[in-house]
Amino acid sequence: MIFPDWGTAPETNESPLPLFREWAVDWESGALALRGRSGDAGIRESLLKRTITETLLVCPYITGVEGFSFEHRADGATVRFTVKTVYNSFETEAETA
Repeated sequence: MIFPDWGTAPETNESPLPLFREWAVDWESGALALRGRSGDAGIRESLLKRTITETLLVCPYITGVEGFSFEHRADGATVRFTVKTVYNSFETEAETA
């Protein structure tokens, strides 16, 4: 037997930790929606920063993404940041729902 039979996990009334999130993208407007949001603004900011940075750095002309600032609302957030390219730098913003 490769995997031993350790039985099943005991039943509990505790809710599972929200470790994994799902992103929904509106391809027409480019808006990102984080499903299953955490109540912690720091976690949301970290996820947004990482997702935006990883998405933009795929382009070989973008050399960096920095200077993030966040404005939280009840229905989402506005993220402002600076994009550095091989040609110049520019500031932009993204809305999340």
